Amino acid sequence: MGLPSCYPTSPPLPSTVYQSWFVKRFNTAVFGNELKWYATEKEAGKVNYSVADAMVSWCEAQGLNIRGHNIVWDDPHFQQPWVKALASKPDELRQAVMARVNSVVSRYAGRFIAWDVSNEQLHFSFYEDALSDPSFSTSLFLDVQCLDPGAQLFVNDYNTLENANDPASIPDALLLKLHELRAAGVLNLAIGLEAHFTKPDLAYMRSTLDKLGTLGLPIWLTELDINVQALPNHNISQAAIYLEDILREAFSHPAVKGIVMWTSWEPSGCYRMCLTDNNMDNLATGNVVDALLNEWQQVDILAESYGSIKWRGPHGTHNVSIRWNNITYYSSLCVEPGKGTQRFIVELPMSSNTLEMHLSSASSSM
Repeated sequence: MGLPSCYPTSPPLPSTVYQSWFVKRFNTAVFGNELKWYATEKEAGKVNYSVADAMVSWCEAQGLNIRGHNIVWDDPHFQQPWVKALASKPDELRQAVMARVNSVVSRYAGRFIAWDVSNEQLHFSFYEDALSDPSFSTSLFLDVQCLDPGAQLFVNDYNTLENANDPASIPDALLLKLHELRAAGVLNLAIGLEAHFTKPDLAYMRSTLDKLGTLGLPIWLTELDINVQALPNHNISQAAIYLEDILREAFSHPAVKGIVMWTSWEPSGCYRMCLTDNNMDNLATGNVVDALLNEWQQVDILAESYGSIKWRGPHGTHNVSIRWNNITYYSSLCVEPGKGTQRFIVELPMSSNTLEMHLSSASSSM
């Protein structure tokens, strides 16, 4: 799965300190606003990808995966004035949207691992309403699929994971949308849960992931943060506790394949939660991220006298190095979901010794 990631600020190279801080930790990036339609075509017909291109080039040079966020946004409040004006001209609006899709997807096809196609379509329906076409977002998914068949296509929305009291995005509503897209022929679907939390309900979070996981689609937390300003005394230490709970819960779930945090640093401040101060020194939230990355990426274990170890870790393929009699041996093993405790035996070359490993899947108590 993808390790916790976040979006780089714009411009993409604000300082060498920030560059180093970002690349040291993360393997995936998403842009906050720079790829959105209102940023790349503020005036009709005047398309400008210069900022997005620079950010893409920087990410590619660092070997970072990139999520495409987003192609269109169904929220009427985030349409540029000239697009809003087309709401009464459905034919022209449809042409403008298709020009946008062809332009942005064709430009970055094969370079992004994923697209948020019609952002927050469970809550909003600007295009469907203006075009009097309730299936318009489905047609967008099919068009994007043709233009970039290798990318995962996300239904991305908020409050499915964060809030049990939002009827627009309860798990059943999201499942219904996903079933509709599948039935229409959308193949490479994925589930994007924005995860803008205040105080998490971990039991609800787990049951939601379990329910959505029944579809067998990859689930990503796409915009994870904690609303620090909504906490008593703006308590960053409390936010760090909540952040660790959420990260452990998500990372331990077999259906979750990636976590992206909405915590990009800017001198003027972060969206809702920062990981560092302006000197790139960790806040309590940043300490949580660093500690978990270290815990999840590497662990040193001393085998018992008869060569057996027990380890609790995440699903996936793990590289193993074994030090024995001043010689290091290398192997790999795969912890598969749904199999409980798994037993592996590693035979050491040029030796009658073996190492027996009992591995169990990670859980929230890891």
